[in-house]
Amino acid sequence: MYEIGFNDVPWFPNRAVQVGFTVGYLVTMPLISLMLFSRFPLIRTLREIYGWKLQYTRVTILIALFASWCYIFVGGLLNLGIGLSQSLKECSTGLFLCTWFYTTTKLGVYLFLMERAFVVRGGGVRLQSWHYRFNFFLMGCWLCVFVLLETGRIYALREDGVCTFGWEWWALIPLMSLDVFVNIYLVAMFVIPLFRDQFVNRKLRRLAIKSLWTSVGSVIATMVNLVMLIMIEAPGWLCLGSCSIDIFANAVLLFYMTMTQRKDDREAKSAWTLNGFHKVSRRASSSRMTSSQDTGPQEPAKDQWSSNIEAQNELIEYELNGTMPENPQIRNAVEAIQVPMKTASLGDNNSDRAILPHSNSRETRTVNFP
Repeated sequence: MYEIGFNDVPWFPNRAVQVGFTVGYLVTMPLISLMLFSRFPLIRTLREIYGWKLQYTRVTILIALFASWCYIFVGGLLNLGIGLSQSLKECSTGLFLCTWFYTTTKLGVYLFLMERAFVVRGGGVRLQSWHYRFNFFLMGCWLCVFVLLETGRIYALREDGVCTFGWEWWALIPLMSLDVFVNIYLVAMFVIPLFRDQFVNRKLRRLAIKSLWTSVGSVIATMVNLVMLIMIEAPGWLCLGSCSIDIFANAVLLFYMTMTQRKDDREAKSAWTLNGFHKVSRRASSSRMTSSQDTGPQEPAKDQWSSNIEAQNELIEYELNGTMPENPQIRNAVEAIQVPMKTASLGDNNSDRAILPHSNSRETRTVNFP
């Protein structure tokens, strides 16, 4: 028998469960807020959105983290504030918000993992990749599943006043089928290149392994949540709490995955260039070997190409973050640029003044890589 809650509404089985849920929401809400605003400072993010400067990868992360924040906030408000058992309207609202924010969070996580899979498999032009076109097809299927979930909602108040909700079988089966398929597909997108040892860059290989573990963690969290909700007749408070744990776990995995996002993207672009160079180099090497027997190995050319790419990356990192390059030759060139120019003395002659650059002009220097 359910005890009377703080607001004389029996939506929790006892006082201990209510206190446990309260502590859980008080812990997860600051953490999800910290993850969101550490990745997306409010003022800078608003400027990027207003100026259409937000990159696609960051858009997917923003969708996932913001939807996760909204879900946990609204779930805590319904469970601990308004209550799900006040009336049938609150029960229906809880299910609607559960469906909306849950599917939006999953959509953001899947879009990000698909972008990572595209990166580790070689990149290029997105619309020319059959993987990327198939990913958009899967996202279209996900939107269709969302429509089925909205039309197949079931909610009711039990005799003891507890709100229970769920979905019709014809809406739940497509959800589980698509969710399982997308997760297995994403795992395969990371596992297959690892087994084939397709990575020239060891840092890109690390990115693939990290993406793989993120995808596996998302699979486990989602499957445990869905199986539990199917096997038991879950009341509303338990459904919101279980989905909140699933959402929070995915947000933590996404936050971990994006800790080195800028560095990973830079390494990926370098690997794309090196991959294209290696293909051309192997083709040219095979043609030269057929025409001449004393052709030397091509590894030095590859090393020279790799060093040039790494030098460019170090210079880009210096321009973005002020990090001094590790390459001594590049560091010396940068330090030479940083040496302040001696201020020329102004003479009384107008011809002397004409030699000086205008105050609004820019001086450019070119750094030649060895």
